[in-house]
Amino acid sequence: MKEDRPNIVLIMSDEHHSRFMGCAENSIIQTPALDMLASQGTRFNNAYCAYPLCGPSRAAFLTGQYPSQLGIYDGEELSSHVPTFAHSLIYGRILHGALWSYGVVVGS
Repeated sequence: MKEDRPNIVLIMSDEHHSRFMGCAENSIIQTPALDMLASQGTRFNNAYCAYPLCGPSRAAFLTGQYPSQLGIYDGEELSSHVPTFAHSLIYGRILHGALWSYGVVVGS
């Protein structure tokens, strides 16, 4: 029998304030797809950022290490030899970065 596992969708966007979604009670910005995901899943309202720049902060998130441990302080790249949580996922079962240019258009 196939084991039921949850689908996990992690959305990490650059410079996207948490209040800029309809599900965050913003009446001006329309985000129906994000609102639907939030209503059917788990939405976190608080977060911790390991570093005030996006690159080092993302590296910390992906590895569970502080940017200072990784030697990433500005625009440096994360070494391909550093394991991330994505490495522990089953190969071929993860989609990442492929839909960056697609969006939902509401109205005309």
